[in-house]
Amino acid sequence: MAKSKDLEKSLAKILYVEKGLTLAAIAEQVGVLPKTVGVWAKEGEWEKLRAGYLGTPTMTVAALLNSINAIAEAAAKDGRAINAKEADTIAKLTASIKSIKKELNVAIYVEIFMEFGTWLFSFNPNDAKRFNDYQKQFISEKARSIK
Repeated sequence: MAKSKDLEKSLAKILYVEKGLTLAAIAEQVGVLPKTVGVWAKEGEWEKLRAGYLGTPTMTVAALLNSINAIAEAAAKDGRAINAKEADTIAKLTASIKSIKKELNVAIYVEIFMEFGTWLFSFNPNDAKRFNDYQKQFISEKARSIK
């Protein structure tokens, strides 16, 4: 595949997975036929990637923030203050965001430590085993600190 085709395909994948654009919109932006984008999406299983990406904690937080912004924008558009019901909704959304971010922090540590442990094991299994003990202790302390 030519370099420009690789770039087109990479851009198309980002637009599909991360931005949620349709095949037709992607084809127009990238400059290829929608059928081509469809083939790339099918071959690369982009639908699964999109579902995984949109379901990540980061995207969930983004959606919650968008909801908060929509409430504030609606009140501003109407030229009024946020009412009690809206304030309650914002408080609940904010609490959800804080909870997700706390959980996300521990999950990130676990994921990175697992990847590093696998990498280290390939070079030095003894160090990897020793590191694993420290890793468990660190994660346990982090988990306790967010409760």
